[in-house]
Amino acid sequence: MAFCSNCGKELIGDPDMCVNCGVVLKKEKTSTYHAPQHNIAPTPAPSYQQQYPQQHYPQQQYPPQQYANQPYPQSQYGMAGQGVSDKQKMVVALLAFFLGTVGIHRFYTGKVGTGVAMAIITVIGWITSIFIFGYILIVATGLWALIDFIMILMGKFTDKYGRPIVN
Repeated sequence: MAFCSNCGKELIGDPDMCVNCGVVLKKEKTSTYHAPQHNIAPTPAPSYQQQYPQQHYPQQQYPPQQYANQPYPQSQYGMAGQGVSDKQKMVVALLAFFLGTVGIHRFYTGKVGTGVAMAIITVIGWITSIFIFGYILIVATGLWALIDFIMILMGKFTDKYGRPIVN
């Protein structure tokens, strides 16, 4: 194998010129091709960037934030998943106790999909109450509403953004 002494690229065959850098090669008895040496120093490329002095500004030091006493810090803009819900715990609890089987408390908290599911299951249960299947549906939504009511009283029930209803 032969290599160009100018660019170091492998030369294939017996070339007179390097295809990579374009230097005319002179042949020696060894397998290395040498480019003619020029004693011209390379000139650096002109720099058009003006050098400006760097200014160093001191960094502001802030005290560490303490959130130990606040289990759910209130978000300034009410972003999803942060802070506590703006819904009233008492209103949600009363809706769940009196109208829980039709999912009104879930509509109030923004959980529309599960509220519609509870309402549909309850209506189907009452329509098919002449069969045993209808009573099973009514009891199932009643248990669902009871579990929601207990979760609301414990402060574990959340709104549609996942924020707990604790007010």
